[in-house]
Amino acid sequence: MAERRLTPLPDDQRGSRRWTPPTLAASGSPAVLRAPFRSTMFVMLIGLLAAALIYSLQLVVARNQRIQVRLAELEGDVNLLNAREWEARTGVISSEHKNDIPVSQEHLRNILTELRQWTGQPAPAPAAPGAAPNGQPPTRLQQVEIDVSRYLTAVDMMFSLIDTHRDQALAVADTVDESFEDLRISLQSARGYYATAGKHAINQANLASLVSVVFAMALVWFFLGRAARQRTETQALITERRTLAASEARWRALILNGEDAILVVSPTGAISYASPNVDRVLGIPSGGLGDSVLTALPPDVRPAMLVLLEATQREPGRPRVQELQLSGAPGTPPRFLEVVATNMLADPALGGVVLNLRDLTERRAMEDALRESQEQLLHAQKMEALGRLAGGIAHDFNNLMMAISGYTELVLQDQRLSPTSREDVAQIRRAVFRAAELTQQILAYSRRQMLQPVPVSLNLLLGEASGMLRRLMPENIELKLALDPKTPDVLVDPGHMLQVVMNLALNARDAMPNGGALGIRTAVNDGAAPESGNGAGRRVQLVVTDNGTGIDPKVLPLIFDPFFTTKPQGEGSGLGLSTVFGIVKQSGGQIDVQSDLSRGTTFTISLPAAPAVVPRDDSVEPQAPARSGGEVILVVEDDDQVRTVVSKGLPRLGYEVLVVRNAEEALALVEKHHGRIDLLLTDVVMPGLSGPQLADRLTAHRPETRVVFMSGYPEAQDPALGFSLDGRSYLQKPFALAELAEKIRTALDE
Repeated sequence: MAERRLTPLPDDQRGSRRWTPPTLAASGSPAVLRAPFRSTMFVMLIGLLAAALIYSLQLVVARNQRIQVRLAELEGDVNLLNAREWEARTGVISSEHKNDIPVSQEHLRNILTELRQWTGQPAPAPAAPGAAPNGQPPTRLQQVEIDVSRYLTAVDMMFSLIDTHRDQALAVADTVDESFEDLRISLQSARGYYATAGKHAINQANLASLVSVVFAMALVWFFLGRAARQRTETQALITERRTLAASEARWRALILNGEDAILVVSPTGAISYASPNVDRVLGIPSGGLGDSVLTALPPDVRPAMLVLLEATQREPGRPRVQELQLSGAPGTPPRFLEVVATNMLADPALGGVVLNLRDLTERRAMEDALRESQEQLLHAQKMEALGRLAGGIAHDFNNLMMAISGYTELVLQDQRLSPTSREDVAQIRRAVFRAAELTQQILAYSRRQMLQPVPVSLNLLLGEASGMLRRLMPENIELKLALDPKTPDVLVDPGHMLQVVMNLALNARDAMPNGGALGIRTAVNDGAAPESGNGAGRRVQLVVTDNGTGIDPKVLPLIFDPFFTTKPQGEGSGLGLSTVFGIVKQSGGQIDVQSDLSRGTTFTISLPAAPAVVPRDDSVEPQAPARSGGEVILVVEDDDQVRTVVSKGLPRLGYEVLVVRNAEEALALVEKHHGRIDLLLTDVVMPGLSGPQLADRLTAHRPETRVVFMSGYPEAQDPALGFSLDGRSYLQKPFALAELAEKIRTALDE
């Protein structure tokens, strides 16, 4: 199909309306320019004369206005001086007002000097009143200056006598009043004269302007006449042509550079106009549009386009919107197209249906990405809520486990217990700690479990665990260890890191029911030069590989979710990999998984290398702690069961126990208790004051008191959450009474 574009108005049509000035005739005679040139010269001459006249009159007006302003200022200074003179007569003048007198006199003389300069009049010499130096009557300004001089002379004389010869000063006051009255009359006369002169000058300027304008207009009309009208028409035509060209260029640029493609089609889809970018928007090769919009669309969307065209014809002027999905080449994603159809058949300039086509593919992709991000955010929020719930439940659960564990230990200390009952109680105690381990797994995923990281060699850890790993694997699974001897230590909790290895190994075992190979290797990823001597930038990799069934790509993003499992019901808790994920993240590491169905799975854990540690000097043997009983221990615990079991267990170890429920009761007890308190055993999180706050207040008055904290909250040791233990001893619930006794003894013997 031939290219359809907006075309400008043909020159022959526009030229038929355009007038050609006679000055552009081929003869080129200068006579055709004589009349316009002569008229222009006359107008310029008259304009210059009128401008000169108006300018001179404006100068006169401006000078008169300045003179009037100065005369008003002069009158104000005279009135001020007269007021100060009356204050002096009555004897109420202040020192500040006395200072105004010379200032006003100086200002009067300055104004008179300026007025002489503006008017070009000489200063009046001493002469008889009413006569100028040259025998002529003085001008109004000269009369003002004469009266000012007389008034100032009289005022100076009066002020010179007012303090010493008041009677003589009052006699001179009559002369002052007379000269003031003369000065006031001369000022009114001068102001009236210059006001009238200013009006006359303004009227003359207006009259001169009017006359010059009228005369110039008459000359223009007389000399220019038809030539001026012809020039106006020519300029109008030129302006119209430029406007049309600019408008056409503007609309063409908008169509060429716009994101939307524009088509004008008939009710059947025949194209009468197509914008240049329609091929790009439709995603077809250049020049492949054809004569109908239907041929440019895939067959599956042509019926929808026909329905859109038919619906548009029924409602002229109302835009209709339709989204079309265009199938692309095999292996390419579909494209989305928005079509806005407007019935413009009644418009003679268009005479068709206008289709605005917009490619929505990129916007759809952005919307899908945004939707996916929102889903990930909701998932993260759900996981965060689950972590908070786990942390809250862990506190109460740990307190319950602490009470059960403590009572079982108290029962086991009873020598009268039968062997059968003793075994039953021991089973209860072991179940308690297994339940506590389950809590630790949940907290590890939620990353609220407080780890106790120390520098650990993964090679030694894996070497020690290799025997247990081989016992866990059936005979048809081969365990392969590849440990890099250059692997540096990592800063992790050894128990939790062993749990990570065990969970990954058990998952690999379940993925190889028919046997296979389990590979565990360590490697170093050097981010810094080895000779730097520190672990900055260095990371240690722990890679666990199996050649089992692999993981379905659909469920691969979900494997670290808590309680997610692909195993049959009852065979898996869904916490194995989630626990691994939580421990690795809490240790500052990263975990990545790659899996292919029927080929196996590889878990890669990357951990930061531990900084270099100065070897401890073991040449000095530590002294054995003194084992003396009878110390007084203040126990502060808000949980009734934990408080009871601790208060029963400590006296059996030889300690005297003071028991309270919260920090407020503890402070009140300390004030009443005048004996010693050797150690404070307190919960960290309590209603009112927390354990660390209680310890600070107590040790401020009793610095000899040692402190041991305990808590069922996993984040109780985290300073970021507001619990600063200042390096004091800490026990995580549930704990054994033997562990409590050792922690207390160590704190007392420090």
